[in-house]
Amino acid sequence: MRLTALLVLVCVLPAASAQPAPMPTPPSPTPAPTPASIDQLLTQIADLRLKRADLDKQEATAVADLKARFKELQDRLDKLGLVGPPPAPPTPPAPPTPPAPTDPLKVKIMTAFAAAGGTPAQKSEWAKDLAALYRASTRTAADKSVATASALRTKLKDAAANLLAGDDALKEVRQVVAVELAAVLPTAEADLTDLWLQAADRQIVTLAADHIESVLRINPYAHSEVLPPNKRLMQVGPLAVAYTVSDPDCLMTVWAVWRTDQPGVNNNGQNNG
Repeated sequence: MRLTALLVLVCVLPAASAQPAPMPTPPSPTPAPTPASIDQLLTQIADLRLKRADLDKQEATAVADLKARFKELQDRLDKLGLVGPPPAPPTPPAPPTPPAPTDPLKVKIMTAFAAAGGTPAQKSEWAKDLAALYRASTRTAADKSVATASALRTKLKDAAANLLAGDDALKEVRQVVAVELAAVLPTAEADLTDLWLQAADRQIVTLAADHIESVLRINPYAHSEVLPPNKRLMQVGPLAVAYTVSDPDCLMTVWAVWRTDQPGVNNNGQNNG
């Protein structure tokens, strides 16, 4: 009985003497890092630059050593005849040759353009103006109010004087085109032939034409008057001619011939109807 009570007492005492477990202490917050001062940052930059300079120096030394060893190796191989000269770089292919123009007129114009005076920039601008003139000429040729070839030549001459930069602008090209146009357009001589064929007084027309030709050969300024803007007018008997005189090259061009007693024709050889 005493043994049982003692066992009970031994079992009860530890339970009665037990204390509650203490609460865990939370960890203290980690303090934020202190930002580096200006002096520290400057010192850090200086250190990095020193390291970079040292690395660059080491790299330059290593590259120079590698080149020296490579040259030494190449010299030894050259002495042994094991290495030839470096291969020549490949020759770039020649640009394709543009096909030669097959149009004879194009060949003449290209040759005249190459021989014309002026700088490349000037010739490029003149070519644009000349192309604009010829495009306008196609519209003028289709104009029904331009009744004769002489009237067409007069309009083209006036347009060229207004559009082109002087008489020397691509003169060689314009001469080539003028020759081609003369081959297809009726000339003043053809106009005179038509007048003679249609005339009832052919002997008078012949005498007037011969007199005009002789005067023009001797002195084209004699017995004539100014026909604005840049022509001269000569009248002999029933005939009249409009022409231009170029003193520098001693060239005279007859632009129109007509009868002064023919109604409906003005002093440019154009039909008023």
